[in-house]
Amino acid sequence: MLRFFLVTAFFVFTAFFAEAQRFRMTAQYSMAQPLGTFNDYYPSYSGRGGHFSLEYFIMPEQLSVSLTAGVNDFKLQTSIGTGPGGNIPIGTSTKVFPMMVQANYYLPLDWALKPYVGLGGGQYYFTEEVFVGYDKEEINEGSYFGFVPELGFYHSLTETIELNLGFRYNHVFVEGENLQFLQFNFGLAYRFVKYQY
Repeated sequence: MLRFFLVTAFFVFTAFFAEAQRFRMTAQYSMAQPLGTFNDYYPSYSGRGGHFSLEYFIMPEQLSVSLTAGVNDFKLQTSIGTGPGGNIPIGTSTKVFPMMVQANYYLPLDWALKPYVGLGGGQYYFTEEVFVGYDKEEINEGSYFGFVPELGFYHSLTETIELNLGFRYNHVFVEGENLQFLQFNFGLAYRFVKYQY
Protein backbone atom coordinates (compact mmCIF):
# COMPACT_ATOMS: atom_id res chain seq x y z
CA MET A 1 0.00 0.00 0.00
CA LEU A 2 2.88 2.35 0.73
CA ARG A 3 4.25 1.69 -2.76
CA PHE A 4 0.85 2.56 -4.26
CA PHE A 5 0.77 5.80 -2.25
CA LEU A 6 4.27 6.80 -3.37
CA VAL A 7 3.59 6.01 -7.05
CA THR A 8 0.34 7.98 -6.87
CA ALA A 9 2.16 10.88 -5.21
CA PHE A 10 4.76 10.85 -7.99
CA PHE A 11 2.12 11.15 -10.73
CA VAL A 12 0.22 13.83 -8.83
CA PHE A 13 3.34 15.96 -8.33
CA THR A 14 4.31 15.45 -11.98
CA ALA A 15 0.88 16.65 -13.03
CA PHE A 16 1.24 19.57 -10.64
CA PHE A 17 3.92 21.19 -12.75
CA ALA A 18 1.85 20.72 -15.89
CA GLU A 19 -1.44 22.01 -14.48
CA ALA A 20 -0.76 23.85 -11.23
CA GLN A 21 -4.00 25.80 -11.49
CA ARG A 22 -5.98 22.63 -10.73
CA PHE A 23 -4.41 22.13 -7.29
CA ARG A 24 -5.25 23.14 -3.74
CA MET A 25 -3.16 22.50 -0.61
CA THR A 26 -4.81 22.32 2.81
CA ALA A 27 -3.16 22.25 6.26
CA GLN A 28 -5.42 21.38 9.19
CA TYR A 29 -5.38 21.18 12.96
CA SER A 30 -7.13 17.99 14.05
CA MET A 31 -9.05 16.92 17.16
CA ALA A 32 -10.28 13.34 17.53
CA GLN A 33 -12.67 11.38 19.74
CA PRO A 34 -12.23 7.59 20.05
CA LEU A 35 -15.33 5.41 19.64
CA GLY A 36 -16.25 1.84 20.62
CA THR A 37 -13.46 -0.33 22.02
CA PHE A 38 -10.89 2.35 21.19
CA ASN A 39 -12.78 4.60 23.60
CA ASP A 40 -12.29 1.96 26.32
CA TYR A 41 -8.53 2.52 26.06
CA TYR A 42 -8.60 6.29 25.48
CA PRO A 43 -11.82 7.74 26.93
CA SER A 44 -10.96 11.41 26.39
CA TYR A 45 -10.63 13.27 23.11
CA SER A 46 -7.25 14.03 21.58
CA GLY A 47 -6.35 17.62 20.75
CA ARG A 48 -2.97 16.59 19.35
CA GLY A 49 -3.19 16.17 15.61
CA GLY A 50 -2.59 17.67 12.20
CA HIS A 51 -3.27 16.80 8.58
CA PHE A 52 -2.13 17.91 5.15
CA SER A 53 -3.76 17.29 1.78
CA LEU A 54 -2.92 18.00 -1.83
CA GLU A 55 -6.07 18.10 -3.94
CA TYR A 56 -6.40 17.87 -7.72
CA PHE A 57 -9.60 18.99 -9.43
CA ILE A 58 -10.69 16.54 -12.11
CA MET A 59 -13.81 18.64 -12.72
CA PRO A 60 -13.11 22.18 -11.43
CA GLU A 61 -16.66 22.80 -10.30
CA GLN A 62 -17.56 19.44 -8.81
CA LEU A 63 -15.02 16.66 -8.39
CA SER A 64 -11.52 16.32 -6.94
CA VAL A 65 -9.10 13.64 -5.80
CA SER A 66 -6.53 14.20 -3.06
CA LEU A 67 -3.64 12.65 -1.21
CA THR A 68 -3.84 13.14 2.54
CA ALA A 69 -1.46 12.39 5.39
CA GLY A 70 -1.47 13.28 9.04
CA VAL A 71 -1.16 12.24 12.65
CA ASN A 72 -3.36 11.97 15.72
CA ASP A 73 -1.88 11.25 19.15
CA PHE A 74 -4.13 9.56 21.71
CA LYS A 75 -2.80 9.60 25.26
CA LEU A 76 -3.88 8.14 28.60
CA GLN A 77 -1.89 9.68 31.42
CA THR A 78 -1.85 9.77 35.19
CA SER A 79 0.91 10.51 37.68
CA ILE A 80 2.52 8.98 40.72
CA GLY A 81 3.74 10.97 43.67
CA THR A 82 7.44 10.98 44.55
CA GLY A 83 7.30 12.95 47.75
CA PRO A 84 6.58 16.57 48.62
CA GLY A 85 5.71 18.48 45.46
CA GLY A 86 6.92 15.80 43.04
CA ASN A 87 4.90 13.85 40.48
CA ILE A 88 5.99 11.58 37.63
CA PRO A 89 3.66 11.19 34.64
CA ILE A 90 2.97 7.61 33.54
CA GLY A 91 0.72 6.24 30.82
CA THR A 92 0.34 5.05 27.25
CA SER A 93 0.23 6.82 23.92
CA THR A 94 -1.00 5.63 20.52
CA LYS A 95 -0.05 7.65 17.45
CA VAL A 96 -2.10 7.11 14.29
CA PHE A 97 -0.64 8.10 10.90
CA PRO A 98 -3.22 7.86 8.08
CA MET A 99 -2.01 7.97 4.46
CA MET A 100 -4.99 8.05 2.12
CA VAL A 101 -6.40 8.75 -1.31
CA GLN A 102 -9.72 10.60 -1.15
CA ALA A 103 -12.35 11.81 -3.62
CA ASN A 104 -14.50 14.87 -2.87
CA TYR A 105 -17.75 15.89 -4.52
CA TYR A 106 -18.74 19.55 -4.20
CA LEU A 107 -22.45 20.22 -4.01
CA PRO A 108 -23.61 22.56 -6.82
CA LEU A 109 -25.13 25.15 -4.48
CA ASP A 110 -24.92 28.91 -4.87
CA TRP A 111 -23.78 29.55 -1.31
CA ALA A 112 -20.87 31.45 0.23
CA LEU A 113 -19.90 28.17 1.91
CA LYS A 114 -18.94 25.43 -0.52
CA PRO A 115 -20.05 22.11 1.05
CA TYR A 116 -18.60 18.78 0.00
CA VAL A 117 -18.85 15.09 0.74
CA GLY A 118 -15.79 12.87 0.53
CA LEU A 119 -14.76 9.26 0.74
CA GLY A 120 -11.20 8.07 1.24
CA GLY A 121 -9.29 4.87 1.79
CA GLY A 122 -5.74 3.90 2.63
CA GLN A 123 -3.32 2.73 5.29
CA TYR A 124 -3.30 3.65 8.95
CA TYR A 125 0.09 3.24 10.65
CA PHE A 126 0.03 2.81 14.43
CA THR A 127 2.72 3.09 17.09
CA GLU A 128 1.96 2.44 20.75
CA GLU A 129 4.25 3.56 23.56
CA VAL A 130 4.35 3.38 27.34
CA PHE A 131 6.06 6.15 29.24
CA VAL A 132 7.27 6.85 32.76
CA GLY A 133 8.41 10.42 33.13
CA TYR A 134 10.54 11.22 30.10
CA ASP A 135 11.41 7.57 29.38
CA LYS A 136 9.41 5.99 26.53
CA GLU A 137 9.33 2.51 25.09
CA GLU A 138 7.53 1.40 21.94
CA ILE A 139 5.52 -1.75 22.66
CA ASN A 140 3.52 -2.22 19.49
CA GLU A 141 3.21 -1.05 15.90
CA GLY A 142 1.19 -2.02 12.88
CA SER A 143 -0.36 -1.01 9.58
CA TYR A 144 -4.02 -1.58 8.71
CA PHE A 145 -6.44 -0.63 5.96
CA GLY A 146 -9.25 1.79 6.71
CA PHE A 147 -11.71 4.16 5.14
CA VAL A 148 -13.06 7.59 5.96
CA PRO A 149 -16.26 9.35 4.90
CA GLU A 150 -16.11 13.13 5.35
CA LEU A 151 -18.46 16.11 5.37
CA GLY A 152 -17.14 19.64 5.25
CA PHE A 153 -16.99 22.97 3.54
CA TYR A 154 -14.60 25.58 2.20
CA HIS A 155 -15.11 29.32 2.53
CA SER A 156 -13.08 31.87 0.54
CA LEU A 157 -11.19 34.43 2.60
CA THR A 158 -9.23 35.94 -0.31
CA GLU A 159 -8.78 35.15 -3.99
CA THR A 160 -6.53 32.18 -3.17
CA ILE A 161 -6.89 31.53 0.59
CA GLU A 162 -9.77 29.50 2.01
CA LEU A 163 -11.00 28.37 5.41
CA ASN A 164 -11.79 24.66 5.72
CA LEU A 165 -13.87 22.77 8.27
CA GLY A 166 -14.38 19.02 8.05
CA PHE A 167 -15.87 16.15 10.04
CA ARG A 168 -14.49 12.64 9.48
CA TYR A 169 -15.44 9.18 10.65
CA ASN A 170 -12.39 6.88 10.62
CA HIS A 171 -12.97 3.12 10.45
CA VAL A 172 -9.86 0.93 10.61
CA PHE A 173 -9.87 -2.84 10.15
CA VAL A 174 -7.56 -4.02 12.93
CA GLU A 175 -7.04 -7.75 13.53
CA GLY A 176 -9.89 -9.12 15.60
CA GLU A 177 -11.71 -5.81 16.00
CA ASN A 178 -12.49 -2.56 14.27
CA LEU A 179 -11.06 0.71 15.49
CA GLN A 180 -13.09 3.88 15.06
CA PHE A 181 -12.70 7.54 15.87
CA LEU A 182 -14.31 10.83 14.88
CA GLN A 183 -12.24 13.79 13.72
CA PHE A 184 -12.93 17.49 13.59
CA ASN A 185 -10.45 19.30 11.34
CA PHE A 186 -10.08 22.97 10.63
CA GLY A 187 -7.42 24.81 8.74
CA LEU A 188 -6.42 26.95 5.80
CA ALA A 189 -6.15 26.10 2.13
CA TYR A 190 -4.22 27.69 -0.72
CA ARG A 191 -5.65 27.52 -4.27
CA PHE A 192 -3.33 28.14 -7.15
CA VAL A 193 -6.21 29.62 -9.21
CA LYS A 194 -9.63 30.49 -7.92
CA TYR A 195 -12.41 28.24 -9.18
CA GLN A 196 -16.07 29.13 -9.18
CA TYR A 197 -17.64 26.02 -7.66
